[in-house]
Amino acid sequence: MKKIYENKIVNVDSNLFDNKFMFEIPVEMGYSDELDLAKELEKYKNTEIEVGNKYKLWNEVYSPKKEFEIFENAFYEAISKDKKVHISNISLKEEIDLVRDFYLKCSYFNKELNCFEIDFANCPITIWVNIKNILYSSKDYNTLKEKALFIPPPREPKHQKAINIGINSNIISVIWINSQEKNLLEQIIKLEKIWLSKIWKMIFYNYAKIGFEIKEFIEMELDLH
Repeated sequence: MKKIYENKIVNVDSNLFDNKFMFEIPVEMGYSDELDLAKELEKYKNTEIEVGNKYKLWNEVYSPKKEFEIFENAFYEAISKDKKVHISNISLKEEIDLVRDFYLKCSYFNKELNCFEIDFANCPITIWVNIKNILYSSKDYNTLKEKALFIPPPREPKHQKAINIGINSNIISVIWINSQEKNLLEQIIKLEKIWLSKIWKMIFYNYAKIGFEIKEFIEMELDLH
């Protein structure tokens, strides 16, 4: 078995050639300057839409237009008032584009590495994404059925594509995974959507760099055979 650290992978037993990895997953953490879009969207739930078995309607129960409005207001407030905010549970291309343009103005882009290097100590805006919004889009409603009814909802494929670009270019700083969703972490690694070392930073180390206090975490073992 191998344990993944921020910048290295180390064997922790005598089985040098197995494909087992150990991750640490936060289960309780706190940050005073967090805006959770999932919680904010709950306030604007469209109760007039009856989803039933028409699962694609879920996208409008928690409107992408309202989500971006909340995001945009928080974004510009942080910039204008020179304060920090971490916006969690993003799901839209427009949100990622806004942050990307801001990071370019801040000169965070490293041409040699072809990705952004965020100055977490001074950066006023950071964002995170739920692992489900990485894996699923509106194409998956009929397959997932009730399992697709999470917040923010699975959006159109263009948003899912933007999320993957945002992760690989470091525009998105953190990936949230529920400690019970081991299968999703295995899935995202096996699909080779994200490198092992990168995902490890994004599900653990970047929290502390942003300013989160990790109060509790668990160790999760994955067999990636």
